[in-house]
Amino acid sequence: PVLMAELEKRLAEKSDDTVAAEVLAALCQATPGFEARAAELYQQLVDRSPDQLALRELLADSYASAHELQKAVDLYRGLIEANPAKRFDYTGKLAAALAASGDRKGAADAINALVTADVATDPQVLARVGGMLAELQLYEESAVHYRKAVELAKDGELKQAMQVSLARVLLALGHSEEVAALCREVIGQPASEALKTQAEEVLRQLPG
Repeated sequence: PVLMAELEKRLAEKSDDTVAAEVLAALCQATPGFEARAAELYQQLVDRSPDQLALRELLADSYASAHELQKAVDLYRGLIEANPAKRFDYTGKLAAALAASGDRKGAADAINALVTADVATDPQVLARVGGMLAELQLYEESAVHYRKAVELAKDGELKQAMQVSLARVLLALGHSEEVAALCREVIGQPASEALKTQAEEVLRQLPG
């Protein structure tokens, strides 16, 4: 708070001090109760440098933290259009903001849209999408992608890791028999001790 007060004073004396504004914004964003001030500062910085995507992302993050979710959603959508190379990162944040606003279908649709024709048979992409959906507890949609990822993946630890992830999702859905089968398959195959331990932990969570 002392440093924040000093930075506020510095900005009051020189409003175009972008270094002070960026430092103060970061401090406000990390301090509970000051998220709205962070958004205000980042908005001012973006107004000065609208082409800086990193600042626009920080502004979107601050709006999400301040529960101004529609503003965050609009900014994340704009970032996806402006920089498709980071669409997975931006989409994860977009979906989280949509879910927080109560639009779980919109969140699922945003994540599912990542599975474009050019990556529809890439098991690693499908598993990543499945994981993003699982983080928001969108388990039915997550299971669809994890199932396809497991089906497409070659044998080996990558596939086994996907099987464990699928088992966790199915556990949340109450599909006990399939969970048990997946975990036992991983345990019964050559696999790293870490993966076997994870599979055993999932098995222990089964009822009965």
